[in-house]
Amino acid sequence: MTCIMDNELGAYVLHALEPQEADAVRQHLTACHECRDEVRSLANTASLLAPLTLQDIEQLCDPEHAHDDESAVGTGERSATAPAQSAGADRDSGRPAAPRRRRAAVA
Repeated sequence: MTCIMDNELGAYVLHALEPQEADAVRQHLTACHECRDEVRSLANTASLLAPLTLQDIEQLCDPEHAHDDESAVGTGERSATAPAQSAGADRDSGRPAAPRRRRAAVA
């Protein structure tokens, strides 16, 4: 994909853009079918990854436990020590809010 907005689409799907940036992407999506298709694809991927917990990802990254039969990876089970909702959680979904992107100042 070679659209000028392609770098913004992932952040848009994760609600990690500033309001004015999100507005610009929304406006762009009305005219660009390639970006609309990409947003649908990214949103689908994000929805598939959403049930994973930090513990799930840590287990996937740990080769020693990669093939444990008792693994709860992908079940959405949270460890006893994992908080159900973090202080910075998205109020609607209970998931942690996406971090805001910061732009570097160009001199």
